[in-house]
Amino acid sequence: MTGIRQTRAARRAPWSAAVVLATVLLVSGCTGDDTPSPDDTPSVDSDAETSDWTATELIEAVSAQEDDEVLRSVEGELAYQTVPTPTRFDVVDISADDQATTLVLRLTYLGDGTLQVPGTYLSPDVRLADDVRGLALQVPTEDIRYQPTLAALSTDPGGTVECLCSDLSEQVDAAVPFLFTASFPALDPATRAVDLELAGFPLIEELPVDRE
Repeated sequence: MTGIRQTRAARRAPWSAAVVLATVLLVSGCTGDDTPSPDDTPSVDSDAETSDWTATELIEAVSAQEDDEVLRSVEGELAYQTVPTPTRFDVVDISADDQATTLVLRLTYLGDGTLQVPGTYLSPDVRLADDVRGLALQVPTEDIRYQPTLAALSTDPGGTVECLCSDLSEQVDAAVPFLFTASFPALDPATRAVDLELAGFPLIEELPVDRE
């Protein structure tokens, strides 16, 4: 698996991704319809490894139960909504191995009943629905910022490149918390804690990483 690491100083640079033909080849970045320019395309190591898992298999391999221990919680309002949407994000798990880092979040609506919401609440600037570039892991000790991983889901050169993560829910229900998973590039083996960015919410610092 391959993925470039972006320094935090460059966190506002335009998003880009390279499509590499493989069963599932992971690169740094996140979902979006933007067309990267040649200057924005990250380099790919010729020795890069590919995963034997499909995108669906990796997502389905992540599970979280309602009684899972919560690492940290943050309350606020979902970003870019026309109606105030008070919510709580629980960080359920951050697990890492030599291939990938997997984040599990639980979103709980703190209002009443059920509310339809535009799927822009993890976007950095509300340009695209289901855009999760407002979600990132930081490693302050290394001055690095990781974005969710992209997967080439077919060998078709014009095929779709998507975020290796759950679909964002466009319905929040006070009675039914929503689980969201996202895969990131592998962390340095020495990394034991990360900070988490969530668009519209305070930075969640010093989250422990579970080494599998």
